[in-house]
Amino acid sequence: MNVIEELTKARSLLLLDHAFWGILAMRLKFTEEPLCDTAATDGESMLYNPKYIETLSLQEIVGLEAHEVMHPAMGDIWRLDERHMFIWNMACDYVNNLMLVDAHFTLPEGALLDNAYRNMSKEQVYNILMQNAQKSPQNQPGQGQGKGQSKKGQGQGQPGQGKGQDKYKDPGKCGSMFKPADPVKAKEGEVEWKTATTQAVQMSQGDLPANMRKTLKNDVLDPPLPWHIILRDFVQRTARNDYNWSRPSKRYLAREIILPGLISDELPMVVIGRDTSWSCDDVQERFANEVSGVLSSFNTTAVVIDCDARVQQVTEYKTEDLPIKQSPRGGGGTDFRPVFNHIQEEGLTPACLIYLTDMEGRFPSNEPDYPVLWISVLENKKQPFGELVEMKL
Repeated sequence: MNVIEELTKARSLLLLDHAFWGILAMRLKFTEEPLCDTAATDGESMLYNPKYIETLSLQEIVGLEAHEVMHPAMGDIWRLDERHMFIWNMACDYVNNLMLVDAHFTLPEGALLDNAYRNMSKEQVYNILMQNAQKSPQNQPGQGQGKGQSKKGQGQGQPGQGKGQDKYKDPGKCGSMFKPADPVKAKEGEVEWKTATTQAVQMSQGDLPANMRKTLKNDVLDPPLPWHIILRDFVQRTARNDYNWSRPSKRYLAREIILPGLISDELPMVVIGRDTSWSCDDVQERFANEVSGVLSSFNTTAVVIDCDARVQQVTEYKTEDLPIKQSPRGGGGTDFRPVFNHIQEEGLTPACLIYLTDMEGRFPSNEPDYPVLWISVLENKKQPFGELVEMKL
């Protein structure tokens, strides 16, 4: 078998039979990489092991190339953030492969497929896989069966900076992804792929399964604002200060996000509720750092209330005391009412309440007279009052 000829033939079939994937596949250069188990992509190249390609039928190679296209087209590479690289790759594979099967692709043997994950987001699947790994440490990626050292803390660093074969470790024998080590290059790649994907969707509307069109629109082409941007906007709207658009805030200019600069930096007391149930453990530090960054722009007082079924700890910070350092205390069931009761009983008059939670608990029966922002670690939750934003894990 001439591997390059087979890869090129498969790409031609993609263009003829699956226009969306074929158009985008043209963006990937074929690059031989013997250290790669199967195939991998960083959004610029499709790296492949020629010995693996030789084991596949032509239709399986077509499926493999479509699988690789999915990672940059669906934004998987750039949505990694601080997640565990190996498990995020698995979550993306489970969701992407179901869409590929719906589009009538033939995937190589060993591809990760499970109908239990149908209609789930990649973040939801990732959370399930992480919980399973934490419950059964012996089954975590990186242990046994030659999977390499990918446990949390060992394989969680910057993807693409591993040594040898670990760099292209494939969780499902169908091709993996890794993020470019250069942040500037990664950002450029994200913008270019989003533009190219938008154009490919417009050129091939009838080529895409309905669930894939919906996912592309919601997660890639028209994604919601990041939670930390909504958090900052919420605090600024409740700060009762004047703003100056002619002197924009410098904090987010590098990200091409324009927010007004403050004329006055006075902010009344802010109360921060922290749900100390286990579902919020992994994001507490990230939440505290982001809230501290927002509040440090103001002259204010922050009252941090840790609560499970009752108030466990109350800590007060002045602006000069930030960032928030005290670790959360508690860990039982969830009841939101004690935080609201504490505010009332202590006679606090907050400018707003920011509450990190999984949204699974008992809410107060009456809406308070101050703004509330719920930051949920779980998706598709509802709130009885206030605003809600999802923190993508």
